[in-house]
Amino acid sequence: FGVTLERTPVEMEVRPTQPGNIFCGSEKPEVLVALRPRVTGTYELRWALRDVAGQPCGGGHKSLSLQAGEAELTVPISLAQPQVGWYAVECSLWQGSRALLTHHAACALLPPDTRQAGFESPYASWWFDHHYGTSNPKTIGPLVLKAGFRRMAYGCARHTEAELAPWKFTAAAVGWGGLQDPKATDEQLEAAIRATVDKFPHCGNILLFHESMPNAPLGTRTAWELFGLPVKEYPGADERWAQVTRVARIVREKFPQLRIYLGNSGASSELIAEGLRRGFPKEYADYVGIETVGRTGHPERLWEGGLPGVWLLREIVRQRGYPWGVTSCFETNYRQERLLGPQRQSEWYVRDVLLSHAYRFPYISIALLHDVGNSYHGSFWGATGLCRRFPLLYPKPSYVAMATVTRVLDRVTLRREVPTGSNCVYALDFARSDGRHVYPVWTARGTCALTVAVKGASRLEVVDLYGRTRPLATAAGKATLNAGTAVQYLVTSGTLAGVTCGQRTYPEDQPPAAFAVANA
Repeated sequence: FGVTLERTPVEMEVRPTQPGNIFCGSEKPEVLVALRPRVTGTYELRWALRDVAGQPCGGGHKSLSLQAGEAELTVPISLAQPQVGWYAVECSLWQGSRALLTHHAACALLPPDTRQAGFESPYASWWFDHHYGTSNPKTIGPLVLKAGFRRMAYGCARHTEAELAPWKFTAAAVGWGGLQDPKATDEQLEAAIRATVDKFPHCGNILLFHESMPNAPLGTRTAWELFGLPVKEYPGADERWAQVTRVARIVREKFPQLRIYLGNSGASSELIAEGLRRGFPKEYADYVGIETVGRTGHPERLWEGGLPGVWLLREIVRQRGYPWGVTSCFETNYRQERLLGPQRQSEWYVRDVLLSHAYRFPYISIALLHDVGNSYHGSFWGATGLCRRFPLLYPKPSYVAMATVTRVLDRVTLRREVPTGSNCVYALDFARSDGRHVYPVWTARGTCALTVAVKGASRLEVVDLYGRTRPLATAAGKATLNAGTAVQYLVTSGTLAGVTCGQRTYPEDQPPAAFAVANA
């Protein structure tokens, strides 16, 4: 095959005015297109916007007579829309009927940031400043702030809490990496912990174990006791738990302000069971943590690789009579847009957050902040971000979905799971600090017609997955809506008295319109 390369007669550079084209509140939603002509001629700049459903929602064009070598021309393009949400943006440069260059971008339009939570917020993510990312907090900070995250793993290590203060986030936890050496003295271990605590006084967490078994015989294994089977331990258990016990003792003696998470590889309840069999002191930990991979596993499905695998961890702790809770570690759930599609990635990440609330996690860390820029992008982990690669960092729909759940569920307290009459139609009851109640509703699969009974309010506000809001009137204290796999939030000054399931449909199970039997 032969290929001929042609230099463009006009260079086109699309410049975001906010990192990632993510706009919040009063920030002016626009992008700048810089044009540098090399060949004199008449050109046309075109732009088009589409909403998250792929529907056209605006655009424009501008004819330009450009002279070779003249100064750079910058054309501002408005991204304003009547509704908040995620939008695809396409900019293209034409010469007559020929498209010279096309740039595919995206933007997020977010409502004003009403979040009041500080470092007590559970919401977090992780920031890979390696794998061809950036360590510049002026670039990453706005993405973290607008998403509603208050803790980040990895990238914080190059900075201090004071440096990150404009964007209201701190380090996720004191890490296990420098603490696992059995040859280190107690003084060296204390110094390693203090190095993080001094830089991040509001960190508050320490993780003991992290990806500790990827190459060991243990792997992600379920404790024998959960199946009523005789215990058969794996090599190295005494050594593993001797080191963890030593570090935990130092933490309790020197850093009583730190909550101790016994981290994990997946939902390996066997790892935790090892320590419990050895009588690991109850006072040496506060939580058992999960480091699940998620991937294409259904959010509500119980398996060792998904978030509901935390049930296995909670159960082994309960069986052994320990008082610990369960939580996320600082890497929980990698879900790839290229495997799930942008809509399902958004839906499943948010459902992962809600399941974390249902298990009363004090710390909810979901998703890579942005995709990586090197070959790690081709792994199961490197392309699971909420934004695209550095340096453009355009948001995916999942970024807007995550920014919505952290805003709507700001400073909430879980009151209960609301019975729906179905084991695969979900509703949670949250009390918010502003006196209102929030009720996320969703289905595991398909759709469900819901009737909700409301006390003390004549109307409900429905916030969809991407933050778009609409009123929902009540009649005789009842309202109806169609629930689906995308979470919807019912916000009200009253309370939800009950939920009743009606007709179920499963559109994804239906054959395409052109389906025909070729041979019976």
